[in-house]
Amino acid sequence: MKFQLPLLKVLSVLLFSFFVVNLSAQYVSSPSILQENPEILGSWLAENELSELTPTTTRHILPDHFFAERIYPEEAFKPVVFEIDDQAAVLFWIMDVGEKEVVVLSEEIADGFYFYNLGNQNRQRNSANLSEKFSRPQSGSVLLEWNGPLDKVDDIISNGPIHRVYRNLEGHSFRSTGFGAALDCHFNINCPEGEDFNQLADAANRIMVVVEEGIGFCSGALINNTAADFTPYVLSAFHCMANFTPLYHLWRFDFFYASEDCNNPISEPGFFSMTGAEFRAGHPDSDFLLLELNNDFPSDFEIPFLGWDRRDDYLPQNTAIVHHPAGDIKKVSTYSEPLRVHNNLINWNHGVQTPRRSHYRQQLTTGTFEPGSSGSPLLSPESRIMGQLHGGVFGCDGNIAYSGILYFSWDLGDDASERLSDWLDPLNTGQLTLDELWLAPDVKDIEIAGKVSNPLNRNIPDVMVELVCGDTTYFTLTDEDGEFVLNITFIDEEDCTVNFSKQDEVMNGINVLDIVLIRRDILGLQILDDWQRLAADVNDDGVVNVLDIVVLRRLILGIYDELPNIDPWLFSLDSDVVELRLDNDLFLEVTGLKMGDLDYNADY
Repeated sequence: MKFQLPLLKVLSVLLFSFFVVNLSAQYVSSPSILQENPEILGSWLAENELSELTPTTTRHILPDHFFAERIYPEEAFKPVVFEIDDQAAVLFWIMDVGEKEVVVLSEEIADGFYFYNLGNQNRQRNSANLSEKFSRPQSGSVLLEWNGPLDKVDDIISNGPIHRVYRNLEGHSFRSTGFGAALDCHFNINCPEGEDFNQLADAANRIMVVVEEGIGFCSGALINNTAADFTPYVLSAFHCMANFTPLYHLWRFDFFYASEDCNNPISEPGFFSMTGAEFRAGHPDSDFLLLELNNDFPSDFEIPFLGWDRRDDYLPQNTAIVHHPAGDIKKVSTYSEPLRVHNNLINWNHGVQTPRRSHYRQQLTTGTFEPGSSGSPLLSPESRIMGQLHGGVFGCDGNIAYSGILYFSWDLGDDASERLSDWLDPLNTGQLTLDELWLAPDVKDIEIAGKVSNPLNRNIPDVMVELVCGDTTYFTLTDEDGEFVLNITFIDEEDCTVNFSKQDEVMNGINVLDIVLIRRDILGLQILDDWQRLAADVNDDGVVNVLDIVVLRRLILGIYDELPNIDPWLFSLDSDVVELRLDNDLFLEVTGLKMGDLDYNADY
């Protein structure tokens, strides 16, 4: 269907929100073609009932840990082409989602696509992004539009939009991101209930699970391996994605999402996210899922990789699960009794029956769990992983938690993709336990020293030395010998800037003889050397002339009480850039000049 501007009769004008999502550059303020010409879409809408354009929803029943479902508006809508000034605006779909929220996932560069809502400005509510590939959520009447040359229209329509569309499920919101959604009977990780486990709790993380059919939350934890090589493995639960089509490259792993103390914070705490992972192994019998993050942690990070315990005869007291129930901030639930191996089959509501003795069984002593807790580490008293939470009966009035056993998962399955041993013991040591491994910044120490003197090698004390390295600044003063030392600790190699300054009386070292020396230089009777020429340029115009004599005369007569354009001291060194490198101690030779003091008789 095509519409050309000259043939349109203006029937109505829509108000457009000026917050537009251009899916090639995420967030821009420039309007699309249809936003610049609202009467065109208004005319089309006057002839078409928007309420009839309802999208097809996902064909799958989503489990409780999901908060959004995939919808297919493209199946309920035939693209409409508008021709405007030799350009095309293709309306791929438009729908009214009411108070529900919709996000668009764009995995590839999508030049010319716009996703936005119609209606007035105050209906647009911005929020944090799910990841860089997701649009911000929109409510009300929303549409996907493409702008481009007319000769590209057929290709764009035949290939279809390269986007997935998700809508929040009832009772959930893209904007809340789980914060405050958990039951009241949970304990934050920094409560007294978690004091035996919170030292290593940063390894536990919230996972935003993205599959073709929907989006949800699970929990997981970084886990160490016998090579101790910081491979970023995350252990979670198989059922988080079972029976669906996982898009692992879009899974988001949120670290440090926790309250600073035992109280629930008023506002949502920040967190650090890493997006994307690769499947390494998993099996439904013990419900384990092992992923490897696509990226390493930044060099300034300090975070633990949890150890593990696969002893089949170790059933300790005082175990815990550290988790993100309903996608909320980090919680801890404890079990004070000896751990028990469940001797029976378990029939799960996602159609799986797990074998005998594949799970631990706990009736938690403090706290509980919820959807979103799945995959959280079951920790021994030594904070080693013994398994991962599968599920059970949860609530504030009683609960039974089942966790897949790590030693059961160790040699499970027919190949490396169905067991843990190949990944967690790559050296084939056969060891039964492994301690945690701390990723810590590689701190480097160097010494930056130097000496400040005048051109006659007289030492200059009390010079302020300032070294600026990113957000960190180091200060020191030169001693009586004009020497200084700065001991620098750094993580990443970087270039720093060094500055020198000295507080002094402006007249220190300035007298009539300095004026005589400048006059003799101008007359060609006695040429100044390079250092004297720098000191003589007191008006800072780059040359030595009578204007410098005027400035010095006014200083001597008391007309000026400071140099008009420059500091009283000038310091010269080869470069003001200092390169911080490993095993690269530096010594800086610095020359200092008292401005106007051409005969170097200033009192230091």
